[in-house]
Amino acid sequence: MFFMTKHIVDAIVLNFRRCLPYMWESKGLSLPVSTILIFSEVVTIPTALMFDLMALSFQKKDLPVLKEDFVDMSLTPSFKKKFREVERPTGFKYFKVPLWKLVKITCEANWEEFQRILKLHFREAKDSKSSNSMFLHIVESSLRCAHYARINQEKAHERGLKSPKNFYKALLLAHLSAIPTSSFLDLIACPVQRRGVPILHQDLPPVWPV
Repeated sequence: MFFMTKHIVDAIVLNFRRCLPYMWESKGLSLPVSTILIFSEVVTIPTALMFDLMALSFQKKDLPVLKEDFVDMSLTPSFKKKFREVERPTGFKYFKVPLWKLVKITCEANWEEFQRILKLHFREAKDSKSSNSMFLHIVESSLRCAHYARINQEKAHERGLKSPKNFYKALLLAHLSAIPTSSFLDLIACPVQRRGVPILHQDLPPVWPV
C-alpha cells in the first residue's frame, strides 16, 4: 500500500547497515557520503507519505498507481568491500539535462517525449566511466515513473476512471528537482570510489529498463 515510503525506509535501513563497513574500509572518508545520503532519504519520508496517501484513491479502484513505480530494495547488489577493477570509476563528470524543457513536457503530460529526451542523457551517463551512480538512479527512476504514468493513464481511460495524470505530473516534477542535487552525492563519493570502495555504486537497485 505505502510503496514509495517502504522504498525510502528500506533504503535508509540498508544504507545505515552499510555505513560502518564503508567507514572502516575507507578510513572514514565515506562518512560524509553516508550521512548526507541517509539524511536526504529521511527528509524525503514526508513527501513519500504524501504521494502514497494520494495514490490510495486510485489503488482502491484497482488502478496500480505506485505499485510498480518503485522497485524493492531487496534487488540491491550484495555488499562487497572493493570494486571489481573494470567497474572502478575514473573520476567525476557533471551531466546536464534540459530541466526546464523536461518540466514543460511534464506539465503537458507528454510521457513519450519525456522518456525520449531523458533516455539520451541516461545512455550518455551509463556509457561513462565516471562516478555517477546517484545521477543514474534518479534518471532511471524518472524513466520508470514516466513509463507507468502512461500505462496507468491508459488503464484509467479504458475503465472510465479518474486520470492519474496530475498525480504523475507532481511525482515527475519531484524527481526532476532531485536530478541536480544527485550529482553532489556523486561528487563527494568520487574520492571514496577512486580508492576502490564501491559506495553508492552497489547500494542502489536496478530500476530501468522495466
